[in-house]
Amino acid sequence: MTSKAVTIGIIGTGFMGKVHAEGYKLFDFNVGMFASRTEEKAKAAAEEFGVARWTDDWRELIEDPQIDCVDITVPNHLHFDMAMACIRAGKPFLIEKPLARNSQEGEEIVRAAKEKGIVAVYAENMRFKPALVRTKQLVDEGAFGDSHAPLERNS
Repeated sequence: MTSKAVTIGIIGTGFMGKVHAEGYKLFDFNVGMFASRTEEKAKAAAEEFGVARWTDDWRELIEDPQIDCVDITVPNHLHFDMAMACIRAGKPFLIEKPLARNSQEGEEIVRAAKEKGIVAVYAENMRFKPALVRTKQLVDEGAFGDSHAPLERNS
């Protein structure tokens, strides 16, 4: 049985985009394109990592048939639109933390990905840290009250 190599497109050429590119390089994954806000940044990242293709339009990367999955490493306020574009395009994606700006956007991303059967990976590097696991357990047990109740303000 022969498997096809997966080609990754990275949106974002800042610190995290480069960290992810280094990781892909280390494990011999194929990065097929970079996207950044400016042509200069996209081209520079592509040259740095030996990637032939780059764009200053993230939509072009998502729509590209040669890109199998997308790594979103951009500022938080851009996550929702890019994740939803990946879902509409049928592209699996990895997204840096936080998933979205608020719970409504996060829930919409999760719902839409599930409905379309899109693999959506949330890159949270401390999700299973013992202190966070214990905190989640306490929240679920109600130790801090109802976490879904609206906040009351003392005026």
